[in-house]
Amino acid sequence: MSKFKGSKKRDLKHQESSSSMTVDKIIAKMEDGMTMTRFYPTGKRKPENRVYYVNVARMIFYWTRPDRHDRPVEGSVKIREVKVIRKSNFSKDFEKNVDYLKKVDSNCCLVILYGTTFNLKSLSCIAQTAQECSYWVEGLTHLMNKNVPHPTVVSRWLQMEWNMLVPIKQNGITMKELKTFLIRSNIKMNVAEMTEKIKKLDVNNNAVIDFKGFKAFYESLMNQQAIGKYFYTLSKDNWKNVLFKHFKSFLMMEQK
Repeated sequence: MSKFKGSKKRDLKHQESSSSMTVDKIIAKMEDGMTMTRFYPTGKRKPENRVYYVNVARMIFYWTRPDRHDRPVEGSVKIREVKVIRKSNFSKDFEKNVDYLKKVDSNCCLVILYGTTFNLKSLSCIAQTAQECSYWVEGLTHLMNKNVPHPTVVSRWLQMEWNMLVPIKQNGITMKELKTFLIRSNIKMNVAEMTEKIKKLDVNNNAVIDFKGFKAFYESLMNQQAIGKYFYTLSKDNWKNVLFKHFKSFLMMEQK
C-alpha cells in the first residue's frame, strides 16, 4: 500500500526532483511499471494495489494485478481519451473511502479523468511516493500533448483493431472478422465485393488474411477513385474547396 503521513518528511529527503529527470527517463520508468493503490467508486470494494504501465507504441496506459505471475492486462485507457490528470485527493472514488484517505499523504494522490462522452470516467490512485505521482502527471501530460504524425496514428489504430479481431490461437482473420471490422467502422460493402478483395489478399489460398493483408484491405477502402468523382460534383471552384452545406448534404445521403 502507499506511504502514510508519518513518513512524509523522511521520504522527501531522498526523493529526486522530477524536474531533474528528462521526460524520456520519466516515461521509461512508466514503461517499466509502478505500483499504485486504486480506489473504487463503491465503498464496498476496498482499495487494491495494481501495477500501472505506459505503452508508448500503442499510446495507452494499462494495469495488472501484482500477485499474478503471468500479469494479464486487467484494464487499459487510450491516452488520447485522457482529459484531466492532476495531483488531488478530491474525487468520487476517494470520497467513498474517507477513513482510509486520512492515513495517506495527499501529495501521493492522483486523479485521472478520461472518456469520450460528457460524463467522464475516473481513475483514482495513490502512488507509493509523491515523486512517482509527479512522474505520472508529467509523463502523461507530455504524451497527451505530443503531436503524433497521422500515419503513425492510423498504424496504431489498425494494430489495435487487428488485436481485437484475431481469434484466440489464430494468426489471421476471415470474412467473418472483416465484416465485424466494417460494421464497427460504419462501412457498407456487399459480400461479392468482400470476396473479391479477399481473393486478392489471400496469398495462401485458405480464405485467411494476415496483418499485412489487413492493412492492404484498409488502404483499398481509403483509396477509392469514386471519391474524386464525388468531390468534383460537390466542389464549385475547380476542385479546391467544398462548402460545409454541400459536404453535410453528401453525408446525409451516404449515411442513410
